[in-house]
Amino acid sequence: MSQLLPLSKKILLSPYYASYFFFSLAFIDSIFLHGSIKNILPTKITDIFVYYAIFEFPHILASFFMFGDKEYIETFKNILFRNIYVLVFCALCTIIISQNIFYIIYIGYTLYHVVKQQFGIAKLFRLEPSNFLPIFQYIFIGSGIIALSDLSGYLPKLFLTLSVYISLLSICFYFVYEKKNRTNKYLTLYVISFALASILYQQGYVLFGLLSMRIVHDVTAFMFYCTHNYNRKNYGHNPLFTSWITNKINPIITTVFLAITLNVLYLYIIRLTTHSNFHVVFISIYFGIAMIHYNIESVVWKRDSIARKYITIT
Repeated sequence: MSQLLPLSKKILLSPYYASYFFFSLAFIDSIFLHGSIKNILPTKITDIFVYYAIFEFPHILASFFMFGDKEYIETFKNILFRNIYVLVFCALCTIIISQNIFYIIYIGYTLYHVVKQQFGIAKLFRLEPSNFLPIFQYIFIGSGIIALSDLSGYLPKLFLTLSVYISLLSICFYFVYEKKNRTNKYLTLYVISFALASILYQQGYVLFGLLSMRIVHDVTAFMFYCTHNYNRKNYGHNPLFTSWITNKINPIITTVFLAITLNVLYLYIIRLTTHSNFHVVFISIYFGIAMIHYNIESVVWKRDSIARKYITIT
């Protein structure tokens, strides 16, 4: 195998600047602009979902671009086949069950995926074993589910307040008792970002709170897929990377271009069909694609998987 393009630890830390940006913007807005920005932010879960998807969908699409050659299809064919049922299930649930309830189910699964993956990446920065960290992860996941249930109006405000306080208290425990892991830059920045997101959410900057965490996850994941696609370079017979493109443009650029282009097209269709029955169909397709992605990632990026050998960290 030729020399691989490495993925820098410093670059992996860079998406965390989004958390500080949104928190600073909210602080300036509340002190100097009297909440002018907050007043124009979306408050309905359906509107917030569209903005949320803008950052999530490109890396989800990028994750599928690797499944166009025979070796990967043969290796992962069982999980790819099983996920057809996931897509059908999501479509039926979105149509039959209240959409708002299914938003919460979907985002609960999303939070589980996001938190677990960020803790997994923290292992690249020498994460130390700890009995507290598994509990810590589920506090994050539970707080997020409660917060988004509150957004849909299913829970009293008291639950949101308690979840925020419990999250902040657990973060204090982290800095007091996790003496080894608090030197783990990736995990510590993630903990700080979660604290900032909780405060933003509590203060009414819901979209800022969601995006401050969403961008960290999605940009990081996009880095992994782009780096993988560049290092593998085996796209001559990949229908998702036709040879006439890859002969002229390397896969890392192609990945970004295709993912963002398809994302813009999808969101345009969502907006175009907002007041028709097709809207439910496209939303259900989105749910299905996202959940298939979560399921696939849990297998594709395991320590000894075929995809991991194309990622080197420096």
